[in-house]
Amino acid sequence: NVLLALTLLYAFVQIGVGFVSGSLALVSDGFHMISDSMSHLVALLAFRFSRLSTIDDDNIPTVECDDTTQPTPKRWLSFGWRRAEIIGAFFNSTFLIAILLMLFIDSIGKFVEPEPVDSPLLVLYVGIGGLVINIVGMIMLHSAAHHHHSHGGGDGDHDLGLRALILHVGVDLLGSVLVIVSAIVAHFEPYWAGTEYIDPCITILLVIFMTVHTVPVLSRSMHILSESAPDTIDIESLKRELLDTDEVGSVPHLHVWSLDANDTAIAMVTIALAGSWIAEYHVRETVKEIFHAHGIHNSTIEIILPGKYVRRIDTCQATQCCEDTPPTSV
Repeated sequence: NVLLALTLLYAFVQIGVGFVSGSLALVSDGFHMISDSMSHLVALLAFRFSRLSTIDDDNIPTVECDDTTQPTPKRWLSFGWRRAEIIGAFFNSTFLIAILLMLFIDSIGKFVEPEPVDSPLLVLYVGIGGLVINIVGMIMLHSAAHHHHSHGGGDGDHDLGLRALILHVGVDLLGSVLVIVSAIVAHFEPYWAGTEYIDPCITILLVIFMTVHTVPVLSRSMHILSESAPDTIDIESLKRELLDTDEVGSVPHLHVWSLDANDTAIAMVTIALAGSWIAEYHVRETVKEIFHAHGIHNSTIEIILPGKYVRRIDTCQATQCCEDTPPTSV
């Protein structure tokens, strides 16, 4: 909470001073600190919400709606708040990419029409202040990580959140160093040829560095939110392994997706038997073992008996619920 308040407060100070003095490097560092503050807030909320993940079915409050008893929204979160951090990371990284694009365009404009930095000494003081806050934040995060592990903590989501926060603060720390360098050059060597290009050059360096660290976060969050399979699981290889199982005739449906940033995999598969229904139990257990070997420990397995698949689709078409789906045979 202290780190969040310090970072957010000082970010607005940096942005204000940056606009007044004309230092894009300071503005870019300030916007990145705001992004970090959002990351801190999301990580904090996700960690606290994770404690609400367990749902007690016997004590779920209900509401009356049109003479029908409906569960409250809490029941709809069957996986709890596992994706809170992912959603926050997606919007946070999207916001930061937009800001970085704006700063890049402004930096190009400063190359076309160079403008000296006003009050470079003020920019220097603010940059030093930002550096101090980032150092304090780094110490606080390392202390929190050490405290967590020393008390037997090993939760992957929380560890991932801490590592992400430490990375963000590290990038901010580097940004503050570059702002200080820019201010020192502008203040002590104002008559050097090309000094007016120092600020846009450093801004572009910051934009590139931040983009390199932001794009993977955006890509990763989109990957998870689009229900894509974990990178560690080869869908085609998994399907071939299922087809090689005795008594399996075909695999009409196989879906695998990630639940969270820890690659917690969930699968849904439809297995059509090739032989007798007696093999159903054996096939089901074999499929579970295959899933476990691939790191999938939460799955739904539907077994279709020989000759049943066509009749089910025909019945479905008769009720006109899937009229665009052509009949499929086993």
